Amino acid sequence: MVVISVPQEDEFYIGKHRFDLSEICEVVKGKLTSIPTDERVVYLKPAVGIRAETLSLVIKEVKLAGVDRIELVLDKKKVDPSKR
Repeated sequence: MVVISVPQEDEFYIGKHRFDLSEICEVVKGKLTSIPTDERVVYLKPAVGIRAETLSLVIKEVKLAGVDRIELVLDKKKVDPSKR
C-alpha cells in the first residue's frame, strides 16, 4: 500500500519522505514492484484546499507508474461541514 499525502500545493509525501512531483512515478513503481498489477492501490490524501489541478498531476504520475486504482482519502475531521 502506498499513501501519497499532499499537505500543501507542490508538497508531496510518500510515507514520511518528501518527494518532488517528478519523482512520484519512480518511487511508486519501486514500492509496488512485488505486488501483482491488478492488486496495486495508491491512496491519495490531499489537505483541504488543494487544487484539482495539483491532484490531477499526482494522478497522472501514479498512472505512469502502472497503477490504475487510486483512492481518495479525506480527513473527516477537517472537512468543512458547509460543503457536505
